[in-house]
Amino acid sequence: MVSFMNTEGGILLIGVQDDGEIIGIDHDKFPNEEKYLLYFNNLLDRYIGLEFSKLIKCEIVPVEGKKVFFVECEKSNEPAFLLESKEKEDFYIRVGPATRRLTSKGMWNYLKNRKN
Repeated sequence: MVSFMNTEGGILLIGVQDDGEIIGIDHDKFPNEEKYLLYFNNLLDRYIGLEFSKLIKCEIVPVEGKKVFFVECEKSNEPAFLLESKEKEDFYIRVGPATRRLTSKGMWNYLKNRKN
């Protein structure tokens, strides 16, 4: 999600394989949709920060008889980092269909040249 927020925004579909096959989220074994959304919210808080929650819209939607978790991320005006620990933050961007981690120098150059 941080890669989407650091570039032009984007959509993440959980429960859809890369080839487009709908597998759904039922195999994640959450007792109900509210618990799934709470788990997602806790991950957002821990690894990205709740200050970015206003840029993320999510819902569970039915697709071909299965449930898919739809996440839409808006572009952030501030850099968004993936917080792997208190000592480690990584900066990611989207490049075409891929997510790429940038070094500190790469991040600096990217942010310096990006248009808000």
